[in-house]
Amino acid sequence: MSQPFTIRCRENGPLVMPATVQIVDADGNAFPIPPGKEVVALCRCGATKNRPFCDGAHKAIGFIACEKGTPPVARYFRQPDQAACEWRMPLFIFGRLN
Repeated sequence: MSQPFTIRCRENGPLVMPATVQIVDADGNAFPIPPGKEVVALCRCGATKNRPFCDGAHKAIGFIACEKGTPPVARYFRQPDQAACEWRMPLFIFGRLN
């Protein structure tokens, strides 16, 4: 099975993805990606002079976008040979533990 294609949202910045992606306009015309690039950054702020690519203009205009995905939840199972639950996320404990 191949790895899923991942688009990373940079906090207060662009969408970043592998440069193996093909980016096309509404008519299906491809935007050229310079050879040798490992990642491509797409603008989210709308201030770039190089649409659809990011040129760093988000820093100058104070763009804020800190959306967060949904964190994974614990997966519970109960089988004779296994523990009561398996955690796929950090466990935070606050307060006294004695």
